[in-house]
Amino acid sequence: MRINLEHKVALPVFAAIILASCRSNAGEYPTAQQPETPKPQASASPSPAPSLTPTSWIRYSPTSTPPAAVSLLPITSENAHNIEPLFTIPLPWPAYSEGLLEVSPDGKLLALAESRGPLTILPLPWQGDGKVIPGARLSSGRSYNFRTVSLSFSADSNQLAVVDDGDLVAIIDFRDAGRAKILAPIEWPTSAVFTEEGAKVAIGTMRGLNGSVQLWDLATASHLRDISRDSPSGGVCSLATSPDESALAAGYCTYVFDIRTWDITADYSPLSRLTGLDEVPYCSHFCDENRNILRFDPATGFLASGTNKWRIPLYDVRSKALEFVLTTLRVTDGSESSQPYPVSGLVFSHDGNMLALSAGNELQIRDPGTGAFLWHHDLEPWEYAYTAIAITPDSRMLISTDSSPELQFWGIPAQ
Repeated sequence: MRINLEHKVALPVFAAIILASCRSNAGEYPTAQQPETPKPQASASPSPAPSLTPTSWIRYSPTSTPPAAVSLLPITSENAHNIEPLFTIPLPWPAYSEGLLEVSPDGKLLALAESRGPLTILPLPWQGDGKVIPGARLSSGRSYNFRTVSLSFSADSNQLAVVDDGDLVAIIDFRDAGRAKILAPIEWPTSAVFTEEGAKVAIGTMRGLNGSVQLWDLATASHLRDISRDSPSGGVCSLATSPDESALAAGYCTYVFDIRTWDITADYSPLSRLTGLDEVPYCSHFCDENRNILRFDPATGFLASGTNKWRIPLYDVRSKALEFVLTTLRVTDGSESSQPYPVSGLVFSHDGNMLALSAGNELQIRDPGTGAFLWHHDLEPWEYAYTAIAITPDSRMLISTDSSPELQFWGIPAQ
C-alpha cells in the first residue's frame, strides 16, 4: 500500500488508525511460504476429467535453437481438459512479484509487466495458421520504463493505456512507432480503459478514501469531465468496458463487490450499482489488497468481478440481477480439494463459453453458466502462486505468470 501524505492525501488521524487496524487482519487467506527447494518441472492434470500424461516444459534458453512450430487446436469447453504446457520463459523479476498480462484483441501482442515495474510489449510467437514457435525472446519486445499498475488495449489493438504509479497515464500508439502520449490526472490514477472506438479514455482515480472516474479526449490530451466523483464507495480500483462499448464499469476499494456502471451510449448516464454479495463497510486497503478485477462476458454481456475474496459474482448490468456466483474452491467427490483462494486474474474466452482464472496456486477454466470445472492446474510445491492469466482471441493459447517468477504458455497441440 502506498500513502504519501505530502503529495497524495492528508488522511485524518482516525482514518489512519482505521487503516492500521485493518492491516492487522492480514493473513485471512493462505499466503505463500518461503521456498526451501527449487521449483520442480510442472505437469498438467485436469479435474474432474481423466488425467493426462505429464508433459515436461520446453524451457527456453537464448543459446538454444527453438523447436519446430507446433500446430495448436482452438481450446473449447469440450476439449479444455486436454490443455498442456507448451513452454515457459523465466522473467527478470524478483521472486514473489505480481504480474500484469494483456493480449491485444488482434492476438498479435502481449503486454507484460511486473506490478509497479517496467513494461514489455512482446510479439506472440505465431508462425501462422495456428502454429506457435515454442520459444520467445523477451529482448525481441519493446520495453518502457514505467512503474506499471494497469494495462488495457484499445478494441482495434492500435493503442495501449498504461497507468504508471507516478501519477500519469501513458497512451502508447502502435501507429506512431510505439510512442507514448502522456496524460496527467491531478489525482492518483489506478486504471484506464478506452471508450468510443479509442477516441477517449476513462481513467479511474483515488484520493485517499475518495476517487473519481474521469473522461479524457485523446486527440487533445485534455480532461473533458468527471463521470463520477467522491462516491461513498471510495476510490476507484478498476475499470472495464463491455465488448460492444455500450457500458462502462468501475470497481471500488471501500466496499467488497461494489461496482457502478454507466451507459456510454446515453452520454455516460448512471446505469446501475451492483453489490449483491456482502455489502458491508470494508476497511480500505487501497487497490493493493482490495480490488475488483472486472471482465465482461462477450456472449451475454454479464459482468464478472474477481476480488480478494474467493467468490466471483456475474451480474446483468442492465437488469441489476445477480445471475450466478462462482467460487474458487474446487470440490471433488464431495470433499474439498483446494483452498478458497482470492482471485488474481480473470478473463473470458472470445466466445464467452469459458472463464479462465488464476487463484492462489491454481489455474482454472470454468463454465461461466454452470460453474463446472473444465480444467485446472496446480503449482507444486505450494510456495508459489499464479498472479495473472490471459487468453488469445482465437483461444489457441492460455498465458499465465507465477511468482517464481515465470511466464507460461499453454495449449492443445494438434496430433
